[in-house]
Amino acid sequence: SGPSPGVGARSASAHEISNAERVKFGEGPASEAPGAQDATPDMSAAARLKFGDQPEPDVPGAHDETDTSAAEALKFGTVASPEPNHERERSARTGLRSSSSRGRRSSETSMGMRSTRSRSFDDHSQDYLEEEEEGIEMRLDPSDESEDEGTHQARSRSRRKKNYEANDDEEYGVEIQALGDDPYNIPNEYDRDNSRRDGETRKATDEGWRSLCLFCSCILCIVIIGLSIGLGKAASDAKSIEAPPPEVIIKSKPPSDRPTIAPTTPPEDFMWCYLEDESKALSDERYASIRSELTSSDVSTNDEFSDNASYQRKSLCWLAFGDRLELDASDPFIEQRYVLATIFYSFDEPVSLLNEGWLSGKPECQWEPMVECDARTGTVVSRLDLRGNNLSGALPKEMSSLKSVTHVNLSSNLLNGDVSEVMKSWTHLEELRLSSNNFESFPSFLNDWKSLSHFDISANGIEGVIPENLALSTQLVYLDIALNILEGPIPSSIGNMTSLKYLFMHKNALEGFMPDSICELRNGELDHLSADCRVPSPEVECNAPSCCTYCNDYDVDRNPWDR
Repeated sequence: SGPSPGVGARSASAHEISNAERVKFGEGPASEAPGAQDATPDMSAAARLKFGDQPEPDVPGAHDETDTSAAEALKFGTVASPEPNHERERSARTGLRSSSSRGRRSSETSMGMRSTRSRSFDDHSQDYLEEEEEGIEMRLDPSDESEDEGTHQARSRSRRKKNYEANDDEEYGVEIQALGDDPYNIPNEYDRDNSRRDGETRKATDEGWRSLCLFCSCILCIVIIGLSIGLGKAASDAKSIEAPPPEVIIKSKPPSDRPTIAPTTPPEDFMWCYLEDESKALSDERYASIRSELTSSDVSTNDEFSDNASYQRKSLCWLAFGDRLELDASDPFIEQRYVLATIFYSFDEPVSLLNEGWLSGKPECQWEPMVECDARTGTVVSRLDLRGNNLSGALPKEMSSLKSVTHVNLSSNLLNGDVSEVMKSWTHLEELRLSSNNFESFPSFLNDWKSLSHFDISANGIEGVIPENLALSTQLVYLDIALNILEGPIPSSIGNMTSLKYLFMHKNALEGFMPDSICELRNGELDHLSADCRVPSPEVECNAPSCCTYCNDYDVDRNPWDR
């Protein structure tokens, strides 16, 4: 009661079928097989159906032959298999694999990638299906009769390996497609590398442009600075190039009968003139004529010229043989030039005067700044400034010939003696400064200088009382007798000097009260009044600031007329 052989199936003889196969496929008794059991009535319907017995129709779950597929019939040996359709079987197997692959791809695409566990499950399912199909094919293919079990297993393994490779290729394609068609834009390693390279390229480009901009800015700054310097220099050059001043035509004086410009040739040595006997110098007509002119005007005497060591003799020798201007004896300014030469030689030829142009070949009015001439004629000495030249001794008497002088400043020297005889002819004197010297008395002709407005004889060590005739110089505006050794009371006659604006009497030995007549001058022009009135032990009682404006010192510049 075995199955009917189908197309492509081969019949098995009894000696070719093992007991296990007989038992499995229901052929013959299984008594010979070890451990085999006979089909007894105690077997269930399922067992009977499995081992070839007809199922009972009333058993639940039993199937009729008509309901059993060809594979099941062939497997359980109930009915003969129908005519096999190989094309249908291949289509079924192909469809089964295709549906399985499509299912895996669809699942992996939607989820991104299948997990290892899911992929393992599908692989086992596929292996099971393939084993089932192989069992079916083994019975359907008649060529398998000649193959032993080892060959069959090898072929199964080969077929399974091919299926695995095909599945791997499909899965690899799905993974590539999933990476290319990522709907969520999840970054991968390739995209990160590209992004990193793009960022580095962008950074390098930005740094290049930044460096270029910085370089261009530096060049622009240099150009701007250069243009500024150039324009500034051009502007300064334009300012420096000014139109020449208009030409001034000055009408000169009529020409004189002697040269008035210093010769260009250096003067001859004239030391022989005052080192030898005067007889040789007197043989010179020019020397003799100048000497005669000076003695006739009582500027100097014959005896003074005869003395080889006198400053008068040296001054005459310079004027006759050393002066490059070479003035004639008839020149109206020969006496003035001679007097200035005596100042130089009487004080032992101070170098400071030479450095200021003294005894130069220029006219004496150009011996500036020590000598200045009047603005009207430009030829008569009007200002004489010899301060701070360390001049020592008495003033030369020849200075009295400077009758037109108006301003004399002899302060800060070591001068001494009586200046009355020298200055008695300075009737045009307006300012006389004798401070910081060694003079011992006031000039006796002070009240005769009607034009004198500024008189300073401070810091000379003058002793005695304040002379009464000092108050006669009512025209004085500035009077400074401070820093001396004057003593006694202050004369009330000074109150008659109504023109005073500055009166300094401090640092003396004066005593008593400040006269009311002087304090009343504070209601007039007197703005600065000083005395030794400092408390607690004042030497002069003077109310400050109602009367004395300052005690024991100056409250203003000592020389407000300094230029």
